[in-house]
Amino acid sequence: SCLTFCSMDGSCLTFAFCIGNAVSRRNRRAPLASRQPHPRNSADQMQEVLVNFRDAAAGFDKIRRGVLFRSAVPQDEESMKLLRGFTLIDLRTPIERKSLRDALDVEDSESKWIEASLFKGRDFFRVSANHIGWKNVILGALQYQFDPAAGGRRYFGQLNAMGLDTLITFMLEASKPRLAETIRLITDESNLPSLTFCTAGKDRTGIVWALLLVLLGASHEQAAADFAISEAMIKKHPEYFQFVGDKLEVIGMSRELFMASPYETMSEILSKISEDYGDVESFLDSVGFGFEEQR
Repeated sequence: SCLTFCSMDGSCLTFAFCIGNAVSRRNRRAPLASRQPHPRNSADQMQEVLVNFRDAAAGFDKIRRGVLFRSAVPQDEESMKLLRGFTLIDLRTPIERKSLRDALDVEDSESKWIEASLFKGRDFFRVSANHIGWKNVILGALQYQFDPAAGGRRYFGQLNAMGLDTLITFMLEASKPRLAETIRLITDESNLPSLTFCTAGKDRTGIVWALLLVLLGASHEQAAADFAISEAMIKKHPEYFQFVGDKLEVIGMSRELFMASPYETMSEILSKISEDYGDVESFLDSVGFGFEEQR
């Protein structure tokens, strides 16, 4: 999740946590069809450099290997070299992307970069305000201008009592207008091999990935188990784990709670989807990714 706020933008109160622009496609250099991942890049090598990196096919016989990947945001030039030939599907907000472009020469990379914010700010706030109240949302934004820690705690601190499953449920609800397009981007043959990521590759990427795995034939138990791997995968990069945890604590969110990725969290979310819609396939059909496309 994005962990910073931003100030008033025009007539709208916005936070970096949940701003999203319309999905845009940015092609970098040669067409993807003419490029392939660098052959010497093994999974172990990728995991050493990329936080929370893995192949969707790991442990799943029904999924083709070497085409669908996930991770946290690429951190440096070494990451970008390893990702030469990939389509990078970025679920983060525009403000998060701007901070990355300060450090990486994305324009000169040999990857195709697709900006695909998972949800808009107004959608996330509409969902979350139903639970924590608009007063906390608006006052948190105003207070942030003068005291970022206090402003952040007023909004995000409310989530400590609600838990990680509530946060991801908010994300899922807010993402409905864009979820179908996101899955199309990830699975489009012209975008393969694709790497989907957000900040830590855990929550936004995690819920999209769980739905995708079930769609590709994984059981709910397998999808929840894959989600549960993220915490250990991020901890393999202690500096990054510490950095993200520190950002959480600044705005009043529990490091222990929101850096975790419990099996039970994703299991409960998938069970609730099945309870409300019948199954994951019907849920995706309801948001615009129809049964014909799912075949």
